Amino acid sequence: MKRSCLALVLITGAAMAADLSFAPYRAERLPKAEVNAIPRGFRLSFNNEEGKDNYAIAIADTGGMIVPAQHKLVMKLRGDAKNKNTRVDVHILTAQDGKLITHRARAVTGDGTGDRNLILGLDSDFHLADGQWNLRQIKVHLNGRDNPNGFSALEVRDLRIVAPDELGVAGGFVVIPTPEQVSSRRRPRAAQAALPSPGLAKPVPVFFDLDNEDIEAFISIRQSGKQPPERNRHDGFRGYLLKGAEGLVELVASPEQAEII
Repeated sequence: MKRSCLALVLITGAAMAADLSFAPYRAERLPKAEVNAIPRGFRLSFNNEEGKDNYAIAIADTGGMIVPAQHKLVMKLRGDAKNKNTRVDVHILTAQDGKLITHRARAVTGDGTGDRNLILGLDSDFHLADGQWNLRQIKVHLNGRDNPNGFSALEVRDLRIVAPDELGVAGGFVVIPTPEQVSSRRRPRAAQAALPSPGLAKPVPVFFDLDNEDIEAFISIRQSGKQPPERNRHDGFRGYLLKGAEGLVELVASPEQAEII
């Protein structure tokens, strides 16, 4: 294998930064590919060659980056005008028991010259179990086997790893504001109401104007319209503040319902 390197900065949600060197993966079975620098990223390109397995790979070593499974690998993709029937696969490799293990996400199209946000969950798309993972390599595959034009190229920009709350409503990842937006069949069971303490007629209604997406029960994926359950649901920072106040306060869904904000 032979590489020529291109430096790129990968920024994580934990404000960590590492210089990545993206390079084309060289192998006898593959056509000759090029990786060239563009602003905030790189361009991977190749011409189909007869007798070759016509796809290309840009690969980078992270040097060993510890990331939680709940984080997202995010990037912008832009295909070339000659791309037709092309596919993009992203792989990550983690270190486990002295070995590098490959984790694959589902392929997406490489066609189209407009910018597209690609958001891949380390847990949901690469199927990493809950915990901290030693991320060692990132690979971007461009498959041009079925491209009748014989030339394929892909621009990758703003490659980064972020925490879910840094995404907001960007790309295809949106947190549903209330469970009432899904059918009752799929709605989770409501939490038990807080019991009043002696001396209080009822718990005091409290609303937190921060961190309010943590306990949402569902997420919505715009591209597919699906609404899978939020597997990382938790009480967030307000849970620490209210610990031990059971029966004294009750969380409500809006400021209008609250006596304390």
